[in-house]
Amino acid sequence: MYLNPTNAHLFGSPMKSAEIVMPATLVAYFLLLIYISRRVSRKSASSGNDDFFRAGHSSPWWMVAVGMVGASISGVTFMSVP
Repeated sequence: MYLNPTNAHLFGSPMKSAEIVMPATLVAYFLLLIYISRRVSRKSASSGNDDFFRAGHSSPWWMVAVGMVGASISGVTFMSVP
């Protein structure tokens, strides 16, 4: 059933429902994100920034190289495509 002027009264005002659903979805997303980040950070409280950014010096050279190439290609693509 498509929303057209003849059956709009069945669903209520679409604008009013969007005004409620969209902010509620955004708030729910951020609350979920905060919950997950807090939960994960408690598990790995012993590791610091060095372990996060350098992976504890355990990444092979080819994985680092692929990550660097991927990051540079992504930046070039973003800047070159209007």
